[in-house]
Amino acid sequence: MRYTLPFVAILLMVALVAADSSQNRPLPAMSNPPWRELAPISQGVLVGQLTKLGVPGLDWPSKISYSAHWKVIKVLRGTYPSEAHLGFDVRSYPFEKAQRVPTVGTQYILITTDRSPNQIAYMFDYTDEMLREIQDLLAR
Repeated sequence: MRYTLPFVAILLMVALVAADSSQNRPLPAMSNPPWRELAPISQGVLVGQLTKLGVPGLDWPSKISYSAHWKVIKVLRGTYPSEAHLGFDVRSYPFEKAQRVPTVGTQYILITTDRSPNQIAYMFDYTDEMLREIQDLLAR
């Protein structure tokens, strides 16, 4: 009985986030520091394609943690093998600030920190414009 409530809570949060994983919700990201301040001093920046999403786990009452397998397309900073395991958290509550779960098979721009090099701090949809903006920040 004591394990039932946390398990039900995880299932409910995963269902709510999955049910509204619309493109208008932001991708997983830290709240502090802002990404434009973090990018120039980040541990790693890469373009990766999500190939496999791990089983979700409850990190905090408002976050779902995922482990994920990524095919590394391009490294902008740091050193990564051709395939990497990088985790991330998806905020699920409050619902107005909920984030969306990334889609398997899609490319994203990922930023990691030295504090947690195997944890994605910021994730962005891959676009040429976003890639140029991050490359400009890294060049400063």
